[in-house]
Order: sequence, then structure tokens, then C-alpha cells
Amino acid sequence: MPEDNVPSIKEALQKCFETGEYADMTITCSGKTWQVHKVVVCSQVPFFAKAVTGKFKEARNSCIDLVDDDPSAVDVMLRWLYYGTLHFQECWPSDMCGTKFLARCYKIADKYLLADLRTSASQKLRSRLMDCK
Repeated sequence: MPEDNVPSIKEALQKCFETGEYADMTITCSGKTWQVHKVVVCSQVPFFAKAVTGKFKEARNSCIDLVDDDPSAVDVMLRWLYYGTLHFQECWPSDMCGTKFLARCYKIADKYLLADLRTSASQKLRSRLMDCK
């Protein structure tokens, strides 16, 4: 009997995040664009759910521009929503110090009410600051 090569739901969603396949929503921030999936993003972040429902322009075009956020922190947040783990190294801008980057990740987690991401960013930030002694 042949083996099934069907990916798990987690693997399938991660692939869709990386490729943009089946995306039904666009998030932009400072010139960077992510093709995402409402079921993943809106089910975890009330802000996005509210933005794409009702009579907002975002509801009509399924596009949200995060003008006040740092794009590298947005990338960390979105990867957190799809992977459930931190991806600081992949998203870390080469021109930004680690402490500043982690602080921005903490800030975005706090803003969008992602308690687990906020805790993880806080722990990494605390560890980094303790190493500075």
C-alpha cells in the first residue's frame, strides 16, 4: 500500500504562507507585502477580523496597510500566526541592533494582543539585556 504524502494542516498552512497560494487578504507595511489567509490571521487577531468585516474599505478590498508598524516586526508576527514559533533570525534586519528589534517585536505583539508572542519576545529581550552586564 503506498504511503500518503498528504501534509499536515500545519505544514499546508506554512507552505501557503511562504507561497501566497490561496491567499485572500493582503497586508502591507512600508513597501513590504504579505499575501495571507483570513482564516489564519483574523481568527487570531481581533484587529484584523474587525478590519475586514463591516463597512471599512479594508473589508471591500481585503487589504490592510499597517502604516504605524515596523515591517520586520510585522513579519515576525505573521510568521508567529502561521508557525506558532519565533522566527527572529529570519526577520532580523541587518541594519538594526538586536535589542531594538526585539523591543519592536514586543511592541507589535502587545499592540495586536498576542500574549504568547509578547511573552517570548519579552524573554528574549530580557535575556539579551542580562547579557549586557
